[in-house]
Amino acid sequence: MAIRSPLCKARKGGFKDTRPEELMIEMFKQAVARSTIDPGLIGDITVGTVLAPSAAYEARAASLAAGLMAITDISNKIRAGQIEIGLAVGVESMSQNPDSGWQPHSEQLTTHPIAKDCSMPMGWTSENVALDFDISREEMDEAAALSFQRAEHAQKAGWFAHEIVPFTAYINDPATGKRTTKVITEDDGIRYGTTKDALGKIRPAFPQWGRAATTGGNASQVTDGAAAVLLMRRGKAEELGLKIIGKHVTTAVTGVAPRIMGVGPLYAIPMALEMVGLTKEDVDLYEGFSRVMAANYHNANAANSPYGSGDPYYNESSGYITPMPMKKRTSNWVKFGIPVALAIVVAVVVGAVVGSKHSSSKTANASGSASDSSPSGQAAAASSAASVKNAIGIYPTGTDSQYLLPLYPSTTNAAAFTSPTFHPTTDASLAWPQDPFQPSNPSPTSLRPDRPRLIAPSYKWQVLPQLIANDVYLKLWNETIFGNATEYYSLPPVQYFMDGSSGILDNCRYVKERVKAFAYVYRMTNDTKWVDRTVQELDNAAGPNFGPNNSTKWNPSHFLDTAEMTAAFAIAYDWLYDILSPSQKTTIMTNMITYGLSQGIHGYQNANGGDWSGWWAADNIQGNWNCVCNSGLTLGALAIIGDDTTGTAEQILSLSIPNAVRNCVNAVSTDGTWTETANYWYFGTTGHAEMASSLMTAAGSDFNMLVGSNFDLTGLYHMYVSGFGSLFNYGDHGPNKYSSTANPMLLYGDYFQHPEYVLFQRDQHDAPEPWSMFWYNPTVSGAFWDGMPLDHFFDNSTDQWASMRSTWTDETGMYVAIKAGELLGHQTHNDLDCGDFVLDALGTRWAGELGSGDYNSPDYFTSDSQDAVRWLYYRKRTEGQNTILVNQQNQNVVQAQPTVNHGTTGEVQGSSTVYNVPNSSTAFWTADLTTAYNDTTSFKRGIRMLNGRKQVLLQDDITASQPIMWRMHTNATVSVDSSGSSATLTIDDKTLNMQVLNPTTGINLVIGDAVRFANDPPLPAGAVDSPNPNVTVISISLDPGTYSLQVLFNPQWPGMATSDFVTPPSVAIDSWTVTSHN
Repeated sequence: MAIRSPLCKARKGGFKDTRPEELMIEMFKQAVARSTIDPGLIGDITVGTVLAPSAAYEARAASLAAGLMAITDISNKIRAGQIEIGLAVGVESMSQNPDSGWQPHSEQLTTHPIAKDCSMPMGWTSENVALDFDISREEMDEAAALSFQRAEHAQKAGWFAHEIVPFTAYINDPATGKRTTKVITEDDGIRYGTTKDALGKIRPAFPQWGRAATTGGNASQVTDGAAAVLLMRRGKAEELGLKIIGKHVTTAVTGVAPRIMGVGPLYAIPMALEMVGLTKEDVDLYEGFSRVMAANYHNANAANSPYGSGDPYYNESSGYITPMPMKKRTSNWVKFGIPVALAIVVAVVVGAVVGSKHSSSKTANASGSASDSSPSGQAAAASSAASVKNAIGIYPTGTDSQYLLPLYPSTTNAAAFTSPTFHPTTDASLAWPQDPFQPSNPSPTSLRPDRPRLIAPSYKWQVLPQLIANDVYLKLWNETIFGNATEYYSLPPVQYFMDGSSGILDNCRYVKERVKAFAYVYRMTNDTKWVDRTVQELDNAAGPNFGPNNSTKWNPSHFLDTAEMTAAFAIAYDWLYDILSPSQKTTIMTNMITYGLSQGIHGYQNANGGDWSGWWAADNIQGNWNCVCNSGLTLGALAIIGDDTTGTAEQILSLSIPNAVRNCVNAVSTDGTWTETANYWYFGTTGHAEMASSLMTAAGSDFNMLVGSNFDLTGLYHMYVSGFGSLFNYGDHGPNKYSSTANPMLLYGDYFQHPEYVLFQRDQHDAPEPWSMFWYNPTVSGAFWDGMPLDHFFDNSTDQWASMRSTWTDETGMYVAIKAGELLGHQTHNDLDCGDFVLDALGTRWAGELGSGDYNSPDYFTSDSQDAVRWLYYRKRTEGQNTILVNQQNQNVVQAQPTVNHGTTGEVQGSSTVYNVPNSSTAFWTADLTTAYNDTTSFKRGIRMLNGRKQVLLQDDITASQPIMWRMHTNATVSVDSSGSSATLTIDDKTLNMQVLNPTTGINLVIGDAVRFANDPPLPAGAVDSPNPNVTVISISLDPGTYSLQVLFNPQWPGMATSDFVTPPSVAIDSWTVTSHN
């Protein structure tokens, strides 16, 4: 348990009239209530505080991090065996015990040449740090503004809610002296709307010292509050059934010169890391706290440090507390204060790579190997690449908390971030050895003699520990899998829940996710508790309380459910084969045949007979359903061949493989696009990759699941459909992904020799899971972005879309994606969205997608014909997209046959993560969308990047005989100016201006809610639209006629003046070229 009170401004906030002992008592009450343990079990309590009603600075000088030291004190007592459970509490009331005004200090202190500095105010030390370390007022204001902005975003998003407990505070009535109580529930010191410019107008707080750079705006507020952490032995926590959220490993204390005591963390952190065998690159997240502080710890100019200068003033001693050897970890979280650094290892991770951000022409397929192709040359290249990889560590320094995208450091280290390459080698500590199973005439029913068969053969398990030791990514993923398995272990088995038309799919994918983790950890540890937990999960999923007690237990009418559960049972059967008892194997196999494989045979036999259990097996069902269903059945059959005496497994393989080759394999268009949607790519490729990989490992061939397919291009699709505000997520998004990830990129990258696919995916938040451990080629090196074009155009007529960006590695860059394409052939997952677009800039999405409707809505999936009920729902209708609407009618489903044109100046990003876009750089895409509309003589839409990819122009050249409406959906707060032709969009502290160029008389930007028109056709009885809270529609309405409507988007980039933006010339879309707007 780790909880805190709200943090309130001293002398002004919610706790200003609450005494420190009252804060402490309330903290005790909350700790007892929240811990759910008998308070009599707590062996000791340590309370840390700085300011007490006495001369306090000597305490502050020694232990400003009093709360952290309380944790250390309790941890040491537990470690020494003095207590089993302890409570560490921190309490501070700067309202009641201000940092001044108490008894004078002894002359022994005030006359000592160094010790006297301990009595100086914090503002003095801040100004000294700014002066000695060359930190400017501008840097301090910038860091402070960013801190406030992040805190504002976090508070609004509810990220603090789980750690804050309601606190009863006392309020003094100054008129009567009467005390009343009030419950405080959130921090009250976060200043919303803080900007660097606003902070720059605040006068210095300490003009008498240093550079006078510290202000009331860029210094920490004085705060009242309390916090508590409950610590105990792991065994005691498990005995009491408590969730373990963290582990205290070590604490380091260092002494620094009092005049610059604020730099303590710069010296204490390396000490703490060294104690536990970590480097600063190993740490995913630093959490810091301070009071008045000039130093930005990440950017402090260490080169100007006075330490080591020979000045005896700075030759201070340092010490440490509780050094411990580092044990296996799952993630890193280092929390630092002044002057104590406390290293904490988090016990449970759910699979995110955590950690900040920011040529010459090369092809996107930058595959290759060492230039010296001799065995010795290849071995040397592989060894060198491995050394560089481990020296750099995990490339991203963080994961964007909103969009879950990796954040890359700003570096020009061209030696480290080189072209994507594989380095073949026979060194088993650096690369997978060749599979010894090489059948001369592969057959799906003639399988490898050893176990496992599926995805991870025994020869890979044998060398995996060596590879983990030599590869930072495998090491991270392995630890994350262990952490996830530990979390799942303590949870009850997955409970049956029928979610309407979505069936029990979430249940089945969750079981599969758990089984993969449990089986993996067993094979890495040989600890049979993981086998027992797997069997418990399987027994529950086939037991009397999980669904109907007949052959439809796994819901074959929604066959995805059946397939995913079959895959889960197959993985358990195969990966645990050598440890399961004969009766356990018989039970698992019988359940798999009864509830899974037999239902699959029925489905194949009724694929065209109107039976819902088999519609997915009909020819031309080329999407995720076909891939996932065939895959699950194939894994199940491969797992039990040789043990199954019924012939069911062989029959399944005779049906599943040819069916998947005819259908699943064709789900990828000729340009690599997944024909359903960007989100359904995850489900489909996961099913496809699991099936192809299992066939290769079990039978020695992919049986044309990969050879000759377009899956070699689908990695490019996934890379380019990924923007800075998440995916270009048109159409339906699908259910929870659970066991569905983007890790097929690792398999495709290795098989098709696209190292850039592997490098791209290994940095993603969903990379850590068991399949990654075996699909990843550890000989890969380089940076995916080196040589990667900024733009790509996908021209297959089914989709037709474009992706344009200003960078691959700075999440604040520009990203634009737009689509046309046909409105049929998407497995009933698309929208009526020709011309739809998204726009990302400044780290946020300005024009976005609404996503899926309610899958349980009547007839949501029944048909995609023009009169289908699906097209009655707002999120699927044309009015729910970022495109043009004519006569408030949907686009023409049958006749839509757009044609496209495009161009680019062809820039590619080099090896550096810092990419400066040339001013002449541009890209454009146009589409003739006339056939997608009724009542329209001509309609062409174009979009292009301008001004070195800092601005975007969206243009519509249209002639229509009915009213025209331009529409865009945004999460921004929108303010339209008095002219009606321009608007300011604001999200958090970011701003984008949009302007209608050369506006026709009467044009007005109008804002409204994302809801259906009053005169839209009615929904089915009882049906409702999915709500779209916090979404604003910006629209422009035009009378019938001919127009060239040009809308210019200007993100307000830091440091870019109004005069730096350009106004493009008016050019008819038919005349657009790369140079037409110069």
